[in-house]
Amino acid sequence: MSENLAAALLLTLLAGSATGIGSLISYIVPRPDMRYLSLSLGFASGVMIYVAFVDLFCSSREIKQAWHTPTSSSLQVFF
Repeated sequence: MSENLAAALLLTLLAGSATGIGSLISYIVPRPDMRYLSLSLGFASGVMIYVAFVDLFCSSREIKQAWHTPTSSSLQVFF
């Protein structure tokens, strides 16, 4: 359990530091223009889409392993 706690705390620390780094970058840029804004928003949306797909992929693998039977294997061919 302490391994999971350490991993959770590390991920929380990384997420918090990413927010701080993003605000620091926006503070350093003297006059933001539309190119900078579109680049940063595109990067942020790409990261969010990636995280959503990875979460769905991991969940679907767990569900697939739990429901793995010979009948479900033959049904997977059709769907």
